[in-house]
Order: sequence, then C-alpha cells, then structure tokens
Amino acid sequence: MAFFEGSIYSDALGISTSICVSLPYDTNNKSDGKPPVLYLLHGLFDNHTAWVRNTNVDMLAKKYGFAVVMPNAGKSYYTDMKYGPKYFTYISEELPELCRRMFNVSEKREKTFVAGISMGGYGALKLGLRRPDIFGGCAGISAAADIKPRAADYKNRPEMRAVFGETGVAPEDDDLFLLAEKQRGTKCKILMHCGLSDTKLNENWELYKALLKNGFDVEYIESEGAHDWTYWERILPQVMEYFALRGVNL
Repeated sequence: MAFFEGSIYSDALGISTSICVSLPYDTNNKSDGKPPVLYLLHGLFDNHTAWVRNTNVDMLAKKYGFAVVMPNAGKSYYTDMKYGPKYFTYISEELPELCRRMFNVSEKREKTFVAGISMGGYGALKLGLRRPDIFGGCAGISAAADIKPRAADYKNRPEMRAVFGETGVAPEDDDLFLLAEKQRGTKCKILMHCGLSDTKLNENWELYKALLKNGFDVEYIESEGAHDWTYWERILPQVMEYFALRGVNL
C-alpha cells in the first residue's frame, strides 16, 4: 500500500483542503490499470484523519484492492453551504476528477463508491441519490438520516445555521426522504447499517422504508452496537466487502 496525507487546492471551496488517500500497490493488475475507489466520509466532530486513527482502513484497502479517499468537510453536512464553502460540489464533482488525475483511480461509476458515518452517512446517501452517474453505490453507517429536525434546530446548532441559514428548512435536494421520492428508482446500490443501541436507529429504519417504497436497490442491516467507533470499525469491512462483490454487477 501507499498512503498520502496532504493538501489540495479546491476551486469549488476556494481554499486548500486536506485529504488522506490509501492506494493499493498492484494497480496495474486491474483490468484497466485503475483501482476502484471508495470515498470515505467523516462525522460531524471529526476530520479527514478519523478513519485512519480509529480503524484498520489501510489494511482493508489492501485486502479489497480499493483506493480509499478520505476528504475533510468540516461541519458542512456535505452541502453547498448557505454561509460557507460548496462541499457538495467539491465532493460530487471536483474531488473525483482530481483523484482520477492525481492517483489514477477508476472513472467508471461501477467502480466508484461512497460511504460514511453519522453526518458522513447522510452525506454518502445524498451523494448516491443525487449523483448516481458518478457513484455506483453508497453506504450510510449510523446515518444522520433525517435532516429536518436538525435544520429546524438551527438556533441551538450553529453548524445548521451555517449550512442552511435561518429558515429552519432544508432544501428538497438535501432532504433524503424527499430525494427518495424525487429520484425514484435511481440505479445506485444502497447499503445501510445501524446499531441497535444507536439513537439514530428509528430515522434509519424510516428512511430504509421510504427507499424501499420508491423502488431502490437497498439493503438494510441492524446489529448490536451504538453510535461509536467500536461499532463503525466492525462494520467497515462489511461495507468494503459489499462494494467489492457488487461493483462489477452494477
């Protein structure tokens, strides 16, 4: 494996931003010489180093042959913010193009995936629903699935004021439940994991039902665990195996 941590300049953000990237050595053994890529998103109170610090992501990347890209997105909810940078544009458009040029990862949607925890789980699901032309699969782990109560609580949550402003309402394209109806039947494979002791369990279950109702190819798994790294470290190999087995069949 090769590992990169550094800064890149983003036109979408208007700033230099940090990323970690884990790359398999044997890229030339792939059918097109380019490894599949997994964009792995952090939660609200973390940054691009979270997965490296808390899991064996580097070893898993080697095992499954993925290039794993871990961007920094602050407290943006992976959104083009009302009072802040355009993180959705950055991660959905600019970052994949930068990674193709810098790290020679695959440009094929059937070899491009996104996953995340909590805020990052919400971001991953949103990216999969809105940009199935780029991401062939997405995984929400302990996702902050329902943005409505979070946006409505902007007076007590300064990050939500920065993301959506003072209306207390998230735009339709940032509401996963409305996206499930709007993007009905979108061809993006969806995986959802949530711990049985997680406070976000109910909203994940409700989103799963909404996705199923609207014709999505979605797999939902509940298992013992809470909203913490003990659970997320255990689930990450399952997510990577899911994408490794299904990518070629998209």
